[in-house]
Amino acid sequence: MRPYELSILFHPDLEMNLDPALEKVKKLLESNGANITKEDNEGKKRLAYQINKQDFAVYRSTSKILQYITTSSSSFRRKPPPRFLRY
Repeated sequence: MRPYELSILFHPDLEMNLDPALEKVKKLLESNGANITKEDNEGKKRLAYQINKQDFAVYRSTSKILQYITTSSSSFRRKPPPRFLRY
């Protein structure tokens, strides 16, 4: 199977308390069969363009997700969790 990578941009206000939001994402991915082998915290960065009137976002990426997940991505598209800027 091909490994996949998922990058999530969190609202900058969550920078100090990122753990609860990150646990929600992990739980959602793992409940749909993903196996996360590596996580990267890239920190707060300036965005190239504004997203939801924000100039900054907290970048978090999980790589080597070993299974393609269709259910979680479709539920994210319908109603993304609050405080997510992009995924």
